[in-house]
Amino acid sequence: MENIFHRDEMTQIVHPKDWTPEQILDHDGIFYLKDVVEPLNICTKKVRKRARKIIEDDIDPWEEIGVRILWNYWVVRMSVFSRCYSAFTPARVSTIKASWDANTMLHQRGLYYLTDVCKKIPFTAHQLRYQVKQRDRPRDEIGVYRDDEMGAYLVDMELFAKWLKEIWKGRWVA
Repeated sequence: MENIFHRDEMTQIVHPKDWTPEQILDHDGIFYLKDVVEPLNICTKKVRKRARKIIEDDIDPWEEIGVRILWNYWVVRMSVFSRCYSAFTPARVSTIKASWDANTMLHQRGLYYLTDVCKKIPFTAHQLRYQVKQRDRPRDEIGVYRDDEMGAYLVDMELFAKWLKEIWKGRWVA
């Protein structure tokens, strides 16, 4: 008779609250998605969306990313999921400190919310969103883009600062 379960599918882990992310990712077994979302800092929406897309492509998400729905519960096969875990972590968005002026902000690195950035510069979020829509690769060209998973416009400060400097100096025309 053929085996029904793989070795790593025979153990269900419930509520790994005291575990570190490394312990969870290194442990073979089945976890409820709801139990690992917080300790792994993953975006549930990204995981579910990716699993549904894989199903639409006629691929088994259980084998591809280690996730599936089983009787109304999303479950995770950690031995498979741990290999693609980083794809489901949210973008690390930094916060702009109130003490920063525009120049200080533009010397920072990382991702920031467009609405927060626009509070420090003489451009509106509307103007910059328009610039995003006018480009094929806005993140690479101006450092501003829409993150569909987060449902927000983000600014990659290094790229944005270079572009903004050219705009402000009058060296570039839209």
